[in-house]
Amino acid sequence: QCRVAVCGAGVAGALTARRLAEAGMSVTCFEAGRGPGGRTSSRRTDLGHFDHGASYFAPKTETFAKTVEEWVAAGAAAEWRGRFGTLRDGAFRLDEDAPPRYVGTPRMSAIPRHLLAHEGITCVYGTRVKGADFNDGWTLRDASGKELGRFDALVSSDRLMASVAGLPAPPAVDTVLPELNDLPSFAGAASKVESSRALVLMLGFAGAVGDIPFDAALVEGDDVVSYVSRDSSKPGRSGELWTVHATPEF
Repeated sequence: QCRVAVCGAGVAGALTARRLAEAGMSVTCFEAGRGPGGRTSSRRTDLGHFDHGASYFAPKTETFAKTVEEWVAAGAAAEWRGRFGTLRDGAFRLDEDAPPRYVGTPRMSAIPRHLLAHEGITCVYGTRVKGADFNDGWTLRDASGKELGRFDALVSSDRLMASVAGLPAPPAVDTVLPELNDLPSFAGAASKVESSRALVLMLGFAGAVGDIPFDAALVEGDDVVSYVSRDSSKPGRSGELWTVHATPEF
């Protein structure tokens, strides 16, 4: 049986792991965080769950739409039937032609968690792959040098494992795996992926905050705030929870 190591338990890594497991391979998924999520990470609090990563997703291709249908059928995602639009100078404009938007249920991280729930997948959390030797297979190690296992194939869903080029500032931790950085085709492709950090304010209230005419809004003409979302308006949520995303420039 082919053994595959997948680095990263976000949607990309989790979906790759799931497809490989469904094809009969033995998959081990390594994730530096405490659980799955990546860009669909959620924060658990006494007031409820905040989606402080991606707020929603809207399929733009038929292939992705079919994949989302699988998630909805499995109960891992649902359509967010909210009031969406733009906010400028305190005035909200409703987007009546907004495409369908979907979210994980009961939180965004439910999607990768669902994908990784397969008998052919073993998840190892709190572990960052920091060393790799190739000799008719990959032998992986963590930051302390401890061996993590030997695998026939290695998949990286985190471009920061190959290159941190293009970032406004280096990551807080060393993410680059030198052995991947030494592969020109992989490192070259990874360096072309643009990304930026984001600050997200999570606000939880004991009661309703009043009559607000939107559930999510892109903020125009502001140097600090780019997006506001009432997370508690999403399916499977409760309470009065909001997330406020800062602009990349801020």
